[in-house]
Amino acid sequence: MLTGRGLAAGYVRPSDDQCRFVEMPGHGRAYRTGDLGWVAPDGSVHVAGRIDHQVKINGYRLELTEIESAVESHPEVRQCAAFILPSADEGPVRLAASYVAHRTVPVRELREHLRRTLPSYAVPQQLHRVDELPLTTAGKVDRKLLQATAVRAPQALVAVER
Repeated sequence: MLTGRGLAAGYVRPSDDQCRFVEMPGHGRAYRTGDLGWVAPDGSVHVAGRIDHQVKINGYRLELTEIESAVESHPEVRQCAAFILPSADEGPVRLAASYVAHRTVPVRELREHLRRTLPSYAVPQQLHRVDELPLTTAGKVDRKLLQATAVRAPQALVAVER
């Protein structure tokens, strides 16, 4: 959260203010950034990630849910979970997606479908068909397990040609 005298009065569309600007006890009006973190006793700020499914890849901010919706809009795809893969050599992260489909969808076909709705930088670099998406004990898609599986067995992922 951000607070203080330099905080903006709000968005141009006041309807956008409701979920982002809140009252914070002891601090007044605050802006919810979407970042997850804490301030240590020594005053240093530690960022632990995001509370939503927004990621930054090659300078572009992407909502993973938008990518999932685009993949799921293919008539053969039933479910999708998008996630990022770290680079082994400290290079840029890669966008990947695992999906459940009625049949195996050729990569070229899926890629053409995604290019109609997504900008090129938002098309997952790697796609992986799975029988079912793994779930956490809370019943949510286990993105960490998908990511770990993809990192351990990258040859199982089908790279989308660029």
